[in-house]
Amino acid sequence: MKTFGLYIHIPFCVKKCAYCDFRSYENMMEYRGAYIDALGRELSSYRGALEGRSADTVYIGGGTPSALMPAQIIRLGEHIRKNVTLTPDAEFTIEANPDTGTSEIFLAALAIGANRLSMGLQSADDDELRTLGRIHTAAQFEKSFAAARDCGFKNISLDLMTGLPGQSAASLFRSVDFAAGLNPEHISAYGLKIEEGTRFYKMRRELSLPDEDTEADMYLALTERLSEYGYGQYEISNYAKRGFHSRHNMRYWLGGEYLGVGAAAHSYMDGRRFSNAPDIEGYISAVNARGTAVTESVTLSRDDMLFEHIMLRLRTVRGIRHDEFSGEFGFDFSERFKGEIKKYTSSGHMLSDAAHTALTPKGFLISNSVITDLLSQI
Repeated sequence: MKTFGLYIHIPFCVKKCAYCDFRSYENMMEYRGAYIDALGRELSSYRGALEGRSADTVYIGGGTPSALMPAQIIRLGEHIRKNVTLTPDAEFTIEANPDTGTSEIFLAALAIGANRLSMGLQSADDDELRTLGRIHTAAQFEKSFAAARDCGFKNISLDLMTGLPGQSAASLFRSVDFAAGLNPEHISAYGLKIEEGTRFYKMRRELSLPDEDTEADMYLALTERLSEYGYGQYEISNYAKRGFHSRHNMRYWLGGEYLGVGAAAHSYMDGRRFSNAPDIEGYISAVNARGTAVTESVTLSRDDMLFEHIMLRLRTVRGIRHDEFSGEFGFDFSERFKGEIKKYTSSGHMLSDAAHTALTPKGFLISNSVITDLLSQI
């Protein structure tokens, strides 16, 4: 059967963090039951389109999926099993925050088939956590992580952040050491971006942020430190022990198909990208009225696909495989971009051989510039 990834967006949060520009909402918990029902209706509407397809990855993200009640998680699992065929070895991830990540939540997640947990640590420094607007402490995170292990999760990913207000190399290394000391299978480390519409954006002139050179040094040092702990980098922001990379996220970066359900969810199926209504009430209303909440849809042109192939694959250590590229687009990547490849390999930002071209950790720091440079030659 043809495979795809299933993404389910849970937009509820106990409190929205100061840096967060994701589609998530606080003070709307009363909509959780109606929202889960709407997810079931939306999934049902895709049953015909999913004939002959099976999901080999499932990702329940947010927002804060652990803000659901255990019974609501069980109900969501029933909707998934009723409407979607999963492969026997499907990777099934659910996100959790330590303030809502309890044994009851973890057991409910395991009961519906989840076998991978993603937990938001961000920092092990309580002052940094307060600045970010997180509502947990490092000690609370450690307790929640231990509960997840005790319940039976054998594949856990932690999130860290770099470039935080007031963060130093020393405090970052303490967070890295704390995270690695918990022995998770996977660690994501994202650089802080000040996005419009966030509390940090309103406070941007007051924030004491590391300069670009300092943040770059921290990123490279973090990558080296995680390598020493056995976490190999496989994407700009992601590190894993051998065999524990995120299969679902790799699907995005390698151009695989995925179906997104829920408010603001995005999909890529049959060469078409489409997305849902972003707000909770609008999503529920649309699904109840017509079974779907799609508000935007576009069929990708060849140029769109070429742009995405280069942009997404250069996010990964795997990079661009020349045989895959020529098979899809009909010309040789290394020949078309030989000038740019020579430029960036000479500067240490890129590696290239007969089989593939990829960015180095140093190259990841200027990935947007490299990609822009490449695309200007098309």
